Amino acid sequence: MADLIQIRRDTAANWTSANPTLAQGELGAEIDTNKVKIGDASTAWNSLDYLIDTLPSFIAGDDIASATAIDLTQATGSTVVITGTTESTSLVMTSGQQITLLPSGTWPMTFDATTMNINGGVDYTCSPGDRILAVKDLAGVIRVTVIKQDGTALVAAAAGVRYPQNSQSADYTLVIGDAGKSIFHPESDTDERTFTIPANASVAFDIGTIILFMNEYGAGSLDVAINADTIEDSSGNTGTVTLRDGNVLTALKVTSTKWMVWAENEIADPSYALAIAQQSAPGAIAYMWSSAGFGTRFADHGTASFYSAYDIAFSPSGTELVVAGQSAPYIVVFAWSASGFGTRFADPATLPTGTGLGVAFSPAGTEVAISHATSPLVTAYPWSASGFGTKFANPSTLPVGSQAEALAFSPAGTELVVGHINNPYITAYAWSASGFGTKFANPAPGLPNRVYGGLAFSPAGTELAVAHLNSPYVTAYAWSASGFGTKFANPSTLPTGGGSGVVFSPAGTEVIVGHSSSPYVSAYPWSTSGFGTKFANPATLPTGDGNGFAFSPTGTELIVAHSTAPWVTGYPWSASGFGTKFANPATIPTAVGKGAAFTAI
Repeated sequence: MADLIQIRRDTAANWTSANPTLAQGELGAEIDTNKVKIGDASTAWNSLDYLIDTLPSFIAGDDIASATAIDLTQATGSTVVITGTTESTSLVMTSGQQITLLPSGTWPMTFDATTMNINGGVDYTCSPGDRILAVKDLAGVIRVTVIKQDGTALVAAAAGVRYPQNSQSADYTLVIGDAGKSIFHPESDTDERTFTIPANASVAFDIGTIILFMNEYGAGSLDVAINADTIEDSSGNTGTVTLRDGNVLTALKVTSTKWMVWAENEIADPSYALAIAQQSAPGAIAYMWSSAGFGTRFADHGTASFYSAYDIAFSPSGTELVVAGQSAPYIVVFAWSASGFGTRFADPATLPTGTGLGVAFSPAGTEVAISHATSPLVTAYPWSASGFGTKFANPSTLPVGSQAEALAFSPAGTELVVGHINNPYITAYAWSASGFGTKFANPAPGLPNRVYGGLAFSPAGTELAVAHLNSPYVTAYAWSASGFGTKFANPSTLPTGGGSGVVFSPAGTEVIVGHSSSPYVSAYPWSTSGFGTKFANPATLPTGDGNGFAFSPTGTELIVAHSTAPWVTGYPWSASGFGTKFANPATIPTAVGKGAAFTAI
């Protein structure tokens, strides 16, 4: 008896005209009458009796819902409509029973050599109009013959291991039918997503089940989480695993409540460097960082430097680290690599004129700017792999006052905004490869008092938030190529003291404000409508004024540099707000934390 049932199909007229002799056990179907004959290797078509007559002569039974295992012994007729779209991996039948199944929707069937022996040895997802003939032979094998509605052949399975794809562009919890599949996050979805393995108590995947998680290049970051049970990577770390784009994670169930995971083309939990500006020598320090929190502190740079650092930033490429400091030369840049601090670049030929307070690279990494004490309050240079170029000409209209606390390039790199201590407290310029352009009109209404350490553009570049000394302590404006737009309404729950820092999350859906009194940090949802309802304070607060902030590139961790030991505090971050505080670094900074910055390594 053959292992593969060969299905032939044609119209009734063509069968009659050709009048072939079917092989022993070979099925032939009339696609226009729904009739089926079975060959005996000697009798011509026209003399064969029908194995299955036209549908109206069938005994129609009650509908049966699709399920992992469908019990056809309970069928009330020889023709049954299968409803639903649950994947089926087996049929239950009595020996000799045969039945026609009519799917009402897209019903997936998974091949099994005994309980779902689909012709061709393939998995198949039915479409409405298909006819599925099932019979349990005398050897106990349930033979499943697919007659496709469109008349095309069922293609045999390719050799080798396959992981059928389940594409998801939203948060997703696995179901039993995902066993042996690849759960795919496509590049078209740039939002961060969470794919969750359910607890064994909820969905009992077999031990030995393998599932792939695929995060396509260009997609948002992907968290692979588990409910109640354990995920463990090859280094023994447990808990949610974050996948950057372009990454594939394999998960293998090794016990009833434990999955082992490993990456196919990158480390499962990407590592970062976290740099901190502190107000004591050596000014700039750095740590390894992962989703588990602070790692080993990098060796200090070991070169002569100013006593206090006030701000710090990585270049967009992550190959340089710039520091603004108290003493000449006021701005210092180090080469940076996965090994940490490299050679210090030569100082610029023309130094800033006073203490450096804020610093930033342009988004293209081709310019670097510093805000500082003493006129002209802002200084900018071309930047290349060779270091500082010739200082750009000062803006034709300078910021006002004796000190500029902060600055920021727009995400497009076409504007540069400076915050300072004298009215109008904030000054914005057009920016190009030639340097400073025309000053934009001041915002209306203006700020109530001095900028005291922080301003930030949203990732989209359509909003600008400013932390300042007096109530409401944070102010936000719409922003466009024309400059300042309408002021957003103040948050309904204000920060509790002078604003000293501000940052948007990488997704632009939250804004964090640092201030000079407890709880020292306030966080708000952010949308095009402005501030949302304030998030609950972290369970463990920073110990002093929130001066500098940085989100990890994935947006899943938040760093606060502050005014009291341990000088820097880290929290997990999610759409729900602050998570449980990370353990302090093994070697903490030695003085007030003023700034923080991440880069991937």
